Amino acid sequence: MRVLRILLGLLVTLPLTLVAVLVWLVPAPRWRNRRIAALARTWVRVLLWLLRVRVRLCPPGLTGTGAAFYVSNHTGYLDTLVMMSLVPGSFVSREGIPWWPIIGQLITLSGAVFLNRRNRFSIGRSMEKIRRKLRTGTSVLFY
Repeated sequence: MRVLRILLGLLVTLPLTLVAVLVWLVPAPRWRNRRIAALARTWVRVLLWLLRVRVRLCPPGLTGTGAAFYVSNHTGYLDTLVMMSLVPGSFVSREGIPWWPIIGQLITLSGAVFLNRRNRFSIGRSMEKIRRKLRTGTSVLFY
């Protein structure tokens, strides 16, 4: 059963990763981030299934429609994956995340806003990016 689960996971995640890269290469920024975010959500859901993580949303329907600013307490690595699987939106993250294998690329491709916590002058630029995302209807997830 375990081998079957791994093979099924590979069969699903490899094509999703390839499609995400191909969509990223297409120069259409208005729809590209939404499509990649949807692909990333699907990829993360498969990953959570492979890891046997069950997600239960309490109360049901917590994620509404329209742009929202979600703030969460970061308690581990799985909470980011769980939020990514539930909420269509962009992350606010520290600047080193894009260099993390696989997860970093997914977060980058889905339109994350990266903060340089050592440079206080860059915070204004990051805040403007967050404002733009909220104005265009994209939810923002902040840890």
